[in-house]
Amino acid sequence: LGLDLDLDTCPESRELSAQTLLYAESCGRFLVTVTPDHVDAFLDAFQGRACRRAGKVTADRRLLLRLEGRVLLDVRIDALKTAFKETLADD
Repeated sequence: LGLDLDLDTCPESRELSAQTLLYAESCGRFLVTVTPDHVDAFLDAFQGRACRRAGKVTADRRLLLRLEGRVLLDVRIDALKTAFKETLADD
């Protein structure tokens, strides 16, 4: 599976650089996947809080990140997996 994510849905997107949005560690932001038949109930449960739909899970195995109408990243999941595993020690 893949992910199509629009960072413009984050209120901080107007205040932070793209690099900060992508890589900053914060206990204030979480990404949650919800099945389509539970989206309304999930959003209702968080009504009045900073919760919004930012993207969707896709059938193609790609990570697609958008900001200000442009594509920041479009990469195959397999390539991400390989790059991550190459950073791990062999011992």
